[in-house]
Amino acid sequence: MKGTYIKWIFILMLSAFILAISPWYSHAADDGITIIKQSPGVVGNVRGTFEVRVLVYYNYPITRVTAQLDSISEDLVSVDSETWQAQMDISSLGKGIKNGTITATDNQGHIATIPLRVNYDDPPTLAVQQPDSSSITTGDVHVQMTCSDDSTLGCQKVTLEANGKQIMSDVNTLDTVISLSEYDGKLVTLKFTGYDSAGQRIEEKRNVYVDSNSSRLTLLSSYPNARLLDFDSDRVLLLQNNNFEIRDLHSCHLIASIPNSLNSLIKEGRLTANGAIIKDSDGSDYGEHIYEWIDEQFNLVLNTDKYTEINNVTKIKGNYLLYIKDGLVLRNLLTRNEKQISQSKKMIELLQDGTAIYEEDGVIKQYKEDMGASLLLTPLPDYQLIGSDGTTSVFLKELPRNESSINSQYSILLHNDDGDRELGITELSQSLIYPAPNEILVNNCILHTKSAEYCSVNVPS
Repeated sequence: MKGTYIKWIFILMLSAFILAISPWYSHAADDGITIIKQSPGVVGNVRGTFEVRVLVYYNYPITRVTAQLDSISEDLVSVDSETWQAQMDISSLGKGIKNGTITATDNQGHIATIPLRVNYDDPPTLAVQQPDSSSITTGDVHVQMTCSDDSTLGCQKVTLEANGKQIMSDVNTLDTVISLSEYDGKLVTLKFTGYDSAGQRIEEKRNVYVDSNSSRLTLLSSYPNARLLDFDSDRVLLLQNNNFEIRDLHSCHLIASIPNSLNSLIKEGRLTANGAIIKDSDGSDYGEHIYEWIDEQFNLVLNTDKYTEINNVTKIKGNYLLYIKDGLVLRNLLTRNEKQISQSKKMIELLQDGTAIYEEDGVIKQYKEDMGASLLLTPLPDYQLIGSDGTTSVFLKELPRNESSINSQYSILLHNDDGDRELGITELSQSLIYPAPNEILVNNCILHTKSAEYCSVNVPS
């Protein structure tokens, strides 16, 4: 009796082990046809358009593979001898669980079918209002974020981590002051994560440098419950009570204000000479837009996507805006005149006087509003131009890495009408900071970041 009991226990354990090592994908075999589903995965969360991919093994050539979900049917395309795939659009079906099949047919009429089950659900959306990325802060930091989802259940959880350590969580929002005093003098990566009811998550990061030394930090002004979007030496751009505001940086006096009539998710903002550039989002991958706020209205500048930051496609300096749209377009923000200056999309710099510096057909050109385009310089072999003020240009050349260092080595070269000056070799762990064009040389040095600390490369006399 005891032996029989042990025998049954062994059979149960063996069955559990076999289930545990079984592959997660769906598969079926019928009349010599075997289908193995690779995508979507076992969870099955998909957006309106998603990839269906299967492996099909066979004795006779496969003539057709079809995916069916409710009333939507899609023929998969053969990629190689075994792989079939296609993009399936179910956006017309509405959100929720969808059940269907994937069917393969060979040239003998044999058919094999496996179930296809997906959950049509968009991932949640995060909006981090505070702190600003790459900011310097004291030990106490105001963190503010909201999480939204297409489900009526909303977001199920939001979390905040500091350098990989979770420090707090909530349901839909975070709006509080946290202490980062233990990281004083260090760079901290804050990671905000939102989770929806379907188990999908999204995250966004902010890097802040903690400096609690009050002798180095002086409070200029304070804007409780407002989101800081941008500032310069005189003004600050805020989002407050769903209004965009431009205020005097020192006196806090209101200069201009306009109600936020854009999408509720505001991603970025940049001050201009007489208004601002604002980027919003409707929550989808490609539903983001860049607007110019001027004359108490918003004018669309560009349609873009969630992966593109304002600085990637625009440069703002003085009374001018340079942006990428089917080439390079230069706009005078005062006269409202604009002109496409090049078919190229490789902008390098925009100067205070409106001179646009860009690369076209392998050479560096400049465009002045009253003079047109002209050759600025020819790129130096093996060097990359990283900044220019129209007179002096800074080039980098990457050198073979020193095996004893984790950083890359670069040779720095200064170029102007007097010729080229090699400034020596430096190690950089990050890209050079691009200072304002007329400040490429600041106090006789070039600024860059190294291991998250502000350093400089001195220019020899």
